[in-house]
Amino acid sequence: WCYKPGEIFSLPVNAFTPGSPADFVLFDSHAVWTVSPETLHSLGKNTPCRGQNLTGRVQAHFLAGKRII
Repeated sequence: WCYKPGEIFSLPVNAFTPGSPADFVLFDSHAVWTVSPETLHSLGKNTPCRGQNLTGRVQAHFLAGKRII
């Protein structure tokens, strides 16, 4: 797992041990998708990538054991 960014910003590091919060993402490195305002989770819908086909996409994001995306 990646812990250095959390250390840099003084964030707690998840050890993935029993009792630790489930903070993780599920990433599909083979998923191909087209960028459009409808496919963005951000409230800001302006992007220079609009219309581009990209490979790789987060399929789910869990924060403290709850699915947020």
